[in-house]
Amino acid sequence: MFQLKSLLSRVVVFHVFAIVLIALLMSTTLVWLLSKETRNFHQHSMIALGKSVGDHLTQAADGAVHISLPESLTAQFSEKYGRYFYAVFKSDGSFIGSSSASSVTTFVRPQNPPAETEFVIGSRKVAGVSIPYVFHGTTFFIQAGEDLEHQDVITDDIFADFYVYVGWITAPILLLLLLIDTLIFLGAFRPLRRASEEAKSIGPAQTSVRILQRSMPSEIRPLVDAFNNALDRLDQGFQMQRAFTADAAHELRTPLAVIRARLELIDDLQLRAKCISDIDSMARVVGQLLDMAELDNSAVPSSARADLQRVGHDVVQSLAPLAMNGNRSLSFSGESVPVWVDGDSDLLWRAVRNLVENSMVHTPPGTSIEVQVEKGGILRVIDDGPGISPEDRQQIFQRFWRRDRSHSTPGAGLGLSIVRRTLDVHHGSISIAEGPKGGVLFEMRVPSSFSAE
Repeated sequence: MFQLKSLLSRVVVFHVFAIVLIALLMSTTLVWLLSKETRNFHQHSMIALGKSVGDHLTQAADGAVHISLPESLTAQFSEKYGRYFYAVFKSDGSFIGSSSASSVTTFVRPQNPPAETEFVIGSRKVAGVSIPYVFHGTTFFIQAGEDLEHQDVITDDIFADFYVYVGWITAPILLLLLLIDTLIFLGAFRPLRRASEEAKSIGPAQTSVRILQRSMPSEIRPLVDAFNNALDRLDQGFQMQRAFTADAAHELRTPLAVIRARLELIDDLQLRAKCISDIDSMARVVGQLLDMAELDNSAVPSSARADLQRVGHDVVQSLAPLAMNGNRSLSFSGESVPVWVDGDSDLLWRAVRNLVENSMVHTPPGTSIEVQVEKGGILRVIDDGPGISPEDRQQIFQRFWRRDRSHSTPGAGLGLSIVRRTLDVHHGSISIAEGPKGGVLFEMRVPSSFSAE
């Protein structure tokens, strides 16, 4: 069964059905009222016509009653004109006279007048009334009728053109009403659309956002309250999780430092080197956890600015010895002048460092890594390692994600998630593409409101 998913479409469709139903009901009602008024008008006209006949009754010297119509009424009731008819009876049913040359049997004898009556004259169907009329103390019954095929011209026009005129007038009015109602519905739904836009910004990085209740319909406010309360509980859970992560990482740093210092006392050089390497890896994971906790609770001031060229250059200088120890080439290229962006230098430095360290971990010895900086807040890290498959390019930014957890590759899968979170804080972006030599090309874009200097 076809279902309308949009609330607006449902309201509009149901409203169209209601308009069509109302239009049919209105037309039917108007026709019934018009027909009723027409009958009433016709009945009153026939009563007046019958009384005009009674006003022209005369009585002869012998007491006989005759009908003496003026020329105007005679012409109106003439059989040549053939539109109006009359007949006069005594109260005992005896016939006095009529407008028709036919026999009296063509008229219906009066019963319980005044009453509507119909009779046939030749091939004509006549509709009219029968009314009592007192003349010289005697009650007469006068029948006045009209040929139904020759009703009043105004009545004919109304009946003949009613649906045409009403259709031409009603259809545009109903369409205009539908348009106005649609605009009203759109205006009524505007707070819901605004709330939807506000809800889009809610996420793990923006748990403090709430849907405002300004201009919100009273019917929707309970739902908004329930939604905001649910967000409060989720935000509280996120805050507790972040606080736990930060506290746990902070508490682990000191024991790790103590353990590393004590490992220096081990006489077995090979065992000592292995243990120190493991402790350094653990310390790096703890540091990344602290970085992530800081990013989750940080916001970059709008006035902060950083030199992306200096950030990239400093990272290369800091990691160059480590790259050389691993038989890898690490170089810097691009702008030789400051590239100012909106952001925090320390946070961006950590993000670039994680990108370079990720390339150093996943590229074999003998490969090269290059950091490029361009105007417009663009920084690239390019390597010529094995690359990243297209299906893994979005997953690698998830926390603790690793392509193969059975591998002995160092790291906990936090480095690239720190990079993505850093750029989210800076309202920037990062993309992955294949490098010129088949490796990986990471491209960071950091917004800048500063002119080139």
